[in-house]
Amino acid sequence: VAVETTTDTDGRFRFPYLRIGSYELRTRMPGFREDARALTLSAGSAFDLTLHLDVAGVDAAVTVVAEVPTLETARSQIAGTIPQAEIDRLPMNGRNFLDLALLVPGVSPTNTNSTQLFAETSGVPGQGLSVASQRNFSNSVIVDGLSANDDAAGLSGIPFGTDAIEEFQVVTGGGQAELGRALGGYVNVVTRSGTSTLRGTAYGFFRDDALNGTNALTGTKLPMDQQQFGASVGGPLVRNRTFYFANVEQRRLDQTGLVTITPDNVTAINNRLAQVGYQGQRVATGIYPNPVHSLTALGKIDHQLSGADQLSVRYAYYKVNSDNARGVGQLSAPSSSTSVDNVDQSVAVSNVLTLSSNTVNETRVQVARGDLQAYSTDLIGPQVTITGVATFGTFGSSPTRRQNTLFQAVDNISHRTGAHALRAGVDLLYNDDTITFLRSFRGAYTFSSLANFLTGNYSGYAQTFGNPVVSQTNPNVGLYGQDEWRAHPRLTFNFGLSYDLQFLKTITTDRKNISPRGGFAWTPFASRRMVVRGSYGLIYDRVPLRALANALREARLSVHDPVHEQARGGGVGRRVLEIAPAAVGGAGEGVDDLIPFDPEAFVDGLLHV
Repeated sequence: VAVETTTDTDGRFRFPYLRIGSYELRTRMPGFREDARALTLSAGSAFDLTLHLDVAGVDAAVTVVAEVPTLETARSQIAGTIPQAEIDRLPMNGRNFLDLALLVPGVSPTNTNSTQLFAETSGVPGQGLSVASQRNFSNSVIVDGLSANDDAAGLSGIPFGTDAIEEFQVVTGGGQAELGRALGGYVNVVTRSGTSTLRGTAYGFFRDDALNGTNALTGTKLPMDQQQFGASVGGPLVRNRTFYFANVEQRRLDQTGLVTITPDNVTAINNRLAQVGYQGQRVATGIYPNPVHSLTALGKIDHQLSGADQLSVRYAYYKVNSDNARGVGQLSAPSSSTSVDNVDQSVAVSNVLTLSSNTVNETRVQVARGDLQAYSTDLIGPQVTITGVATFGTFGSSPTRRQNTLFQAVDNISHRTGAHALRAGVDLLYNDDTITFLRSFRGAYTFSSLANFLTGNYSGYAQTFGNPVVSQTNPNVGLYGQDEWRAHPRLTFNFGLSYDLQFLKTITTDRKNISPRGGFAWTPFASRRMVVRGSYGLIYDRVPLRALANALREARLSVHDPVHEQARGGGVGRRVLEIAPAAVGGAGEGVDDLIPFDPEAFVDGLLHV
C-alpha cells in the first residue's frame, strides 16, 4: 500500500492513520538524490523524522539502512506497546488477550477476593485490570478505534484470540483529548490484516494435570485438562488492493475447584434438610467441576478503493459457557453457584479518506450484540448462609441475564498547518441494555451458627419481590479538539479539550463535562536519547449500567414485610426454611417461569419437626 504527501515550504510533513507494519519512506525532489529509509510502525506510535537530501551527483539514490529511534519524541502520553512478534512468542496460559496488558509498567491484576471466574455481567474471564492504581471499572478497551467494552459491567466486552491481534498498547497516563470515557487506562488493540502474500498458521496448546503440583488442602492433584487450538489465514483477494484475514480459536478447559466445608458439617446439614423435606440440592464438599468452553472467531477484509481511500470491514464472534462459574468455592457449596452462557457478536466498518496532502478524515461504525445468561445452579431452594460453616441454595448476588445492543459512530478529521497538527472528532455511542437480576427471589436466610441452623433459629431473612428486569437506554456523546504544536525541534506541546456526556435513565445529568488536556514531550539533548514527558487532564469516568440498574430496582421494588418483622428476644428468631411446592423453570427459561416464594410458606419450621 502506497501513501504520498507533500511537504510544506518549511519541509514539514505528516502521515496520519497508517496501518501498523513495515514501511519504506522515500523522499524525492528534483535536483537532489532520492532518500530511502526503513520504518516499522507500531500501535499509537508518533515518530519525528528529520530528512536530509544531498545535491544530485553521479549516484541517483541513497538508501539509509537504520531502525526508527526507540524513543518517540513527539508523544506526550505514557504508553507501552506489545508487538505481534512478542505476542506470538509469549507463553500464555489460557491466551486471554487482556493478560498482555500486564507486561506494561503500571498495570496490575485486581485483588477482588472473589470466587467468581466471570465478573459482574461480563462474559470475559477475570476481574479486570488496575491501571495506575485506578479501579478495574475505569478502563476503556478500544479495538480498531472502536469501543470493545461491556458498559453494563464497566469491564472489557467481546474478547479476541491473541493470534488475531497485530499489536497491543496500553496508555497508562497523559491520555490526549481524543481518549475519553475512562479515568484509568486505555487498552488499544489493532487486529491483524491480510497482506499480498498468502500466509496461514495452525496451532495447539495442551495441558494436563500430570504437569501440575498437588493441592495444598487435598494433598492430591486436582483433575484438569486444557486443549486450546486454532488456525489463521490471510492473503490477497485482489493483489495490492484487497486483502483478507480470518482466525478461529477454541478452548476446552475441563478444570476442577475445591469446596472446604467439613464432611461432618455436610452430614449434619443434609440430615436436617432431609427431615424437613427440603426439595433443593443437597450440600456437597470437596472437588467440583468448573469447565470453561469458548470459541472466538474474526474475519476481516481491507480494500483500497483508491490511493487516497481505504475501507475495512470486520466481524467478530465470541461464545463461552461454563458450569459453576460464579459463587462456588471455599465455604460455598456447588448448589450456590451459577453457570455462564454467553454469545457476543460485532460488525465494524471503517473508512480512511485522504482529502488532501494536509487533511485526512476517518469514519468508523459498529453494531454489537451481547446476550449473557447466568442462572443459578439451584433454582428451588432459598439461599442459606451459616456463618463460618457453609453457604448453599439459590445464588442471588449477581445478575442472571444481560442483553445489550450497542451502536457506535466515530468521525475524526486531522489537518496539518505549519507547525500545528490539528485533530477533532465526534464519538456517538448508544446502548440498549436489559439486565435481569433475580436476587433473593427464593428467599435468603442467615444463621449465626450450625446449632442455630439445626434448631431453626435464624438471625436474618431477605426476599425480593416484583419485576426483576430493568431496561434502559444509554446514549453517550463525545467531542474533542486538540492541537499538537511543534514549538521547537526538541519540544512538542499537546493542548486539547474533551467533552463526554453520558445520559443515564431517571438521573439528572450534569452537562458541564468540559475536560481540558495538556501535555509536552521534551528532548533536552541533541542526541535524543532522553525524553521528558508531562501532562495534565480533567477526566470524567463513565457509570457502569449495572450499578444504575441496581439503584432503579431498589427504588422500585423496596417493600416492608411485616410477616417477618419480629422482636428478637435474646437475638433469636423463630422462623425457618420450608419450600413451597411450586414448579420452577429451567436455567434457559424465561423469568416468568421462576416462581418466587410465598412468605406464608415459611411459618412452619424446624422446631416443629
